[in-house]
Amino acid sequence: MRHKALVLAAAVLAGTVPTVRGPAHAQGQAQMPLAAQLAGADASQAAPAGPLEAAARAIAKGEHRQALNLLSALIDDASLTNDRRATALTDRGVVHTRLANPRAAIADFNKAVQLYPENPTIYNNRGVTLLGLGFTDEAIKDFDRAVLLAPGYLAALSNRASAHMRLGRTGDALRDLTVAIRIAGAGAGETGLATARALVYLAEHRPYAALRDLDHALGADTRSAEAYRLRARARLALGANAEALEDLSRAIAFEAQNADAFRMRGQAFLMSRNATAAIKDFTSVIELAPASAAGYLERGHAHILADAFREAEADLARALTLEPSSAIAYAYRAMMLKKMGQAELGAVEIDKAVKLAPDDAVVLWARGEIEEAMGRTDMALKSFEAAVARDPELKMARFGLERVDGRGAGVTEMPALGGQGWTVAATRTGYVATSPAFPKLRVPLEMAGDGEPRILAFEQREGTLKGIGVLRYHAGNRAGEDGGGEVEYAAVVDTRTMVLAALLPVRDGQRASQWEWTETGAKIDAVDGLVTTLVLRDGESERAATLASAQAAQQRQAGQRRPSSSGGVPSWAPWSNDGRGNDGGERRAERRQGSRPPRTLFELLTGN
Repeated sequence: MRHKALVLAAAVLAGTVPTVRGPAHAQGQAQMPLAAQLAGADASQAAPAGPLEAAARAIAKGEHRQALNLLSALIDDASLTNDRRATALTDRGVVHTRLANPRAAIADFNKAVQLYPENPTIYNNRGVTLLGLGFTDEAIKDFDRAVLLAPGYLAALSNRASAHMRLGRTGDALRDLTVAIRIAGAGAGETGLATARALVYLAEHRPYAALRDLDHALGADTRSAEAYRLRARARLALGANAEALEDLSRAIAFEAQNADAFRMRGQAFLMSRNATAAIKDFTSVIELAPASAAGYLERGHAHILADAFREAEADLARALTLEPSSAIAYAYRAMMLKKMGQAELGAVEIDKAVKLAPDDAVVLWARGEIEEAMGRTDMALKSFEAAVARDPELKMARFGLERVDGRGAGVTEMPALGGQGWTVAATRTGYVATSPAFPKLRVPLEMAGDGEPRILAFEQREGTLKGIGVLRYHAGNRAGEDGGGEVEYAAVVDTRTMVLAALLPVRDGQRASQWEWTETGAKIDAVDGLVTTLVLRDGESERAATLASAQAAQQRQAGQRRPSSSGGVPSWAPWSNDGRGNDGGERRAERRQGSRPPRTLFELLTGN
């Protein structure tokens, strides 16, 4: 059966303690000790015989004390073989972990390793427990050993990615998850691997890459609230507020008690200038998590934007009671005072925020707002720039930057990077490609490695896909244990509607994607392990339009060859009557007038 525990991959990367898992074949099938295998199975199955199997059944039902007793009795059996004893010790370590007794779990895993050092499951399970204890480097060593023994071990790869994320090594996390997704194939969405990788992409401020993974994940599981929340984050980063609100509403429908979903939707409402709806959602956050300062902070901010200053002050005061060191509370209070026309008092509050969190993007943005209000434009510009550098997705900081520095500022043409009729420009939030042939089309050049983008080729389709173009560009150099290499991306654009249809990786080192074009679109087996099917045209409509165009062309040609209606007399004959009563003399006069040499530019300008 497919490894059900991998559904939690996104939660693992979000920072929670991972579930103990077993290895998998390259096809993603579970290859676990029987107890752990049954722990993820349907508890309604018939109980197998034997103490080890009975312990597995107890684990599956959540009866951990019973499982502990069964496994302890089995381990004390002197006749037990080493491999069976190692299995029992491993499973008892799992039970100890679930009973919040990690030191006993580590002791069991250590004994199991001594008895059966070739079993990758033991290293994975011990790594999970070490990760939960905060020993991240030691956990990575165990995951390394597990992957070395079983290269197709999806759980170990996912857990190692989680450990890398805790250390801020997003590149290493992406490498592990991409390998796992290539192994899982179409099952990547089912196991949560695509959702987990999307979370890493968002941490790298790569919303287009995250959207691609989340679309795949939701295609496999349309009820994943986690995937809807993450896709909303990606869409908010791209300014697609309406679509983000739809995703968050779906997430709330599946997890009505999730405070984070309400908080995110409230923020999306604020971006859409709907403070009333935002306040309602932040109130739900407070009701679901009354001991958290987050709901009071965000509702206070919404009240500020709605000019409800008394309510805002009450919320911010409550937030500071719950979290006295909240730099965001002081930053929002500074914004409230600025809006009330008291920027000098706001400066006092922002100083408190800066002392608590000098590098926080929201604090830097609020400081820029106060500096701008006090006429310190140069200082405000630096604060806004620092906020955007810290968090490119913070729209408030980007708006402030545009307001102070002008909308056209911060855009630098990069002539050496263009080609194929396209030019590249660097903006404060990334790179874009434009072409004079398509003035309304701006193609984001999202990077996947170090360096700058460089246009490689532009191909335009014909036939039913006329108007579809593929812009290929160098997307950076990636380092890694596999040797790394150059990464190439392709932007599929529709020049009729001037929209970006897809942005996907097509080359990674020696790996290359496979494209299959059809009358209506394309199927791309990309290098990131996902297969994308693009429907770019309605086949029937395109064929009808092509047929109509061909018929119109034939009619125009027939009209040009059609003889005159003057009794078979050719229209060029001097005695022809053209149907307007013109005789030959008049026609000759027209020809003489028409033989006048073309007018000069001076005559055209003067009207002569």
